[in-house]
Amino acid sequence: MDLWFFSSLSKYFKSLAVAVFVAGLDAPGDDDVNYAEVRIVGPHQRLLQGGSLLRVDINVICKFSLEGNRYDKPKFVGQVREAMLKPLSIFRDDGTLLGCLQLAGDLKVIPLGQPNLVDKLEYVMLDGRYAMTI
Repeated sequence: MDLWFFSSLSKYFKSLAVAVFVAGLDAPGDDDVNYAEVRIVGPHQRLLQGGSLLRVDINVICKFSLEGNRYDKPKFVGQVREAMLKPLSIFRDDGTLLGCLQLAGDLKVIPLGQPNLVDKLEYVMLDGRYAMTI
C-alpha cells in the first residue's frame, strides 16, 4: 500500500507546471534553482471500527534564486499551494481509485528566508497533513 501512495503522489506533483523533485525518486543537481522538493511520509494507519484511517504528511521545500524576477517566487509558491489544497487521489497498481487524501487541518506556508548571504537563494516550506478512510 505504501507504494500506491508514493507512486500516486509522485505522479501528481511531477505533473505540475513547475520543476519538482521527489525525495527518494530523484534529486536536484547542483546547478538547479527554482524548484520544489517533495517529501512524503506515510501512510500511517490507524484501525477504526469498520475500516482504517490513513494519514500522510507532505512537506515541500521550494528553492528560488534571488537574481530572477521577484514575482516568480509568489507565483511558484502559489502553484504548489493550490496543488496541495486539492484532494489527492491515490490509485492502486491496477489503476483503480483507492480513495482521496484530504487536507486535515491547515496548510502551513513557512518562509525560511535566505540561509546565507553568499548564495543568492531563498527557501519557502509548505507543510500539510492529509487523511482518508478506507
